[in-house]
Amino acid sequence: MPTQLFPLNAAEVIFAPLHDPEISPSLGSTVVGHDGALGARLEQGWCWTLVHWQSATPGAPAATFEIPRLQIALDRFDELVFCTQLQAQTTVTLMALLDGHWQTLGPATDGRGDRMEIVRKLPAEARELQAVRAIFSASDALPRKVAMSWMGLADSSLRDRLLSIKTPWGPSWPGLIVPRNQRDPSEPFMRGLLFDRTDLPRLRHKATLPGWRDHIALVRERAIGAMKKQPEDFIGDFVPVSDTRYLRERERCAEVIFRDLMDLSFIGVLDDDADMIDHALRFLMTHLHTTHWCQSQESRLRGCIWDQRCFVEELTTTAVALAMDWLAPAMTRRAKNLGLLAMWDKGLSIIERDMYKWNYLYTMNQGPWFCRARVLAGLLLEKNWAHLGDYVGRAVADLRTGLNNYVLPDGGTDEGAMYFGATLHAAAPALWVYARARGIDVASLLPPQLAKSDRFVATLSGVRPGTLLLDGDNTTDIALDDSFAILAGLYPGSVYHNVLGKTLGREQPGSYIGQYVSKGVFGFVIGPDTFPTPRCIVPTFNALPNAGAMTSLRRDGTRHDGAERSTRVHIAGCKANASHVHLDKGGFTIELDGQPMLIDRGMVRYDDARGQGLGATAMHNCLTPCFDGTTFPSHDRATEAVIPKGHGDETTLHAEV
Repeated sequence: MPTQLFPLNAAEVIFAPLHDPEISPSLGSTVVGHDGALGARLEQGWCWTLVHWQSATPGAPAATFEIPRLQIALDRFDELVFCTQLQAQTTVTLMALLDGHWQTLGPATDGRGDRMEIVRKLPAEARELQAVRAIFSASDALPRKVAMSWMGLADSSLRDRLLSIKTPWGPSWPGLIVPRNQRDPSEPFMRGLLFDRTDLPRLRHKATLPGWRDHIALVRERAIGAMKKQPEDFIGDFVPVSDTRYLRERERCAEVIFRDLMDLSFIGVLDDDADMIDHALRFLMTHLHTTHWCQSQESRLRGCIWDQRCFVEELTTTAVALAMDWLAPAMTRRAKNLGLLAMWDKGLSIIERDMYKWNYLYTMNQGPWFCRARVLAGLLLEKNWAHLGDYVGRAVADLRTGLNNYVLPDGGTDEGAMYFGATLHAAAPALWVYARARGIDVASLLPPQLAKSDRFVATLSGVRPGTLLLDGDNTTDIALDDSFAILAGLYPGSVYHNVLGKTLGREQPGSYIGQYVSKGVFGFVIGPDTFPTPRCIVPTFNALPNAGAMTSLRRDGTRHDGAERSTRVHIAGCKANASHVHLDKGGFTIELDGQPMLIDRGMVRYDDARGQGLGATAMHNCLTPCFDGTTFPSHDRATEAVIPKGHGDETTLHAEV
């Protein structure tokens, strides 16, 4: 029976969707370990198929992955494409069974540490592809995980012609953007989601206050940088993102234009800058004329049911909703209706699908996060679409259900501080905006246990004010979102105030986390006007009985090299079946005089192949057995709660886990 092909476009097909956990197992794939290799195995992940081995002879083949029993006519294809995430010091050699004979396709390819497409020419005389092999090796004996996304075929001449065709888009957007001399400066915003025109004098004053001045300068600097870009250059089939896990090689792009849209729109309105507003309008038109609000064809593959969840759809819809609100006086009626339609067709409909489809969304960070766009865009739609009903109310109900499940009774979560912050960065403003629209107190919408979250954040903070421990999947030790500012505004007098000054005006250069949190606007609008000098918020002792973290900070009151002498011990535990945790339960970290000494490595970008191994037990301060001098097994995920027990004070700590 001919092998099913999944078309990427008119010129390219996938014959092995290894990223789809419902289709991939039906391919009959196998993995075989070679002599000298230990523990070679195959694992089906949620977004790729993985080949593992624990150790291997350096430079020799470690494992061979094979897809047998293919039956694909090659009359219109001349290239084989292998999409994989291959670590450095790892190589792969591709082979194909063509017309009954195995042939090696080109030389071995070295991994570069991220997702890549390996393209190999097929012999012109080949008539049928009957099987494929990928032979992996490494230059050392260390454990490896190779993540494979898909294998496919291409008609290279047709593909190159399709890629050469570009639609010309001009910058004027006639019929959509109101000329400057025809705009009414007194016309209100479309809805006044975060603020309206009457709030601008107060916000402009706030932007001059200590702390906020640097914060707004950071957003303004980003907006000025966006002014140098030509928005129409980014119009295509998909939204540009910097996370490469699901991108084609030719789609790789470090630009994140939905943040450009938010920054330009906000600063343009705040500064009453007509040039910036015009450029923001062009970015808005770019989004409205992008075919799909996801990042690549893999999310729209015909015949495939895999999806990466609606992260990009949510981020794009949120940015478009806010921009439409602020830029409404410069948009024609046609442009407004186009924006409303795009938010539903390209954004909200996909978000709704995920919220209906996936039960787990209501138990961790994603569900509350995804509901933000439903609230913001829904508030615009309900004023314009007659039969929307209580759509926004349902979104808020889902958000509150998810957030109530996410925040544990002790105020913590089963994830590290970064995920907690990113979740509240999205969820809390949505509730704040809804409360503003309905004229109710936002406190009535917040989970009661969220008021205890400052103890969780204090427990997972570093001794140096404004820093974080790297428990879980933290990628940096500074807060990259607006959550501290937002929560300081929602909970006056909480510990969030005491470190807020250290979290403003700071970014991690080159971090792709910035595309998910768009730091700047939400914290500025919701956060308090003033706050004290930053100070350490780590408690002398605290144990979180639900989240499973325990920390102890003992000080002797003296100073050394500008820092107070102190010893901080932190023990990692978790609730049962926690998400976004590493295999380090029972492990610990230590800070001396405010400096991390015995550390948690945290996590790298998710599109960095090294991340496949950073969660391992041996990468943490845990007792770990060693087999044959090179192999360190990891313990399993905790299916039961791992909760440290003990007590401590200013001088002593007693703990067991």
